Amino acid sequence: DFNNSNTGLFTIHTGKDDIKKVHKVDSWNGLKEVSYWRTPQCNMINGTAGQMWPPFLTKESTLPFYSPDACR
Repeated sequence: DFNNSNTGLFTIHTGKDDIKKVHKVDSWNGLKEVSYWRTPQCNMINGTAGQMWPPFLTKESTLPFYSPDACR
């Protein structure tokens, strides 16, 4: 916690069903998307929480992450 703020509850894929999804965020506080912004892309909850990344990335891979701290 940067300032003792609660960042909420993340549900993260374990990779059991698909190793390419390991560490990726499934939901945040039970939400699959937020409704703060004007476009669907901006409201997406996707990628990782920023601490770890899935395996098999290439130089061309994008590294999306969801950070509620950046969304305040």
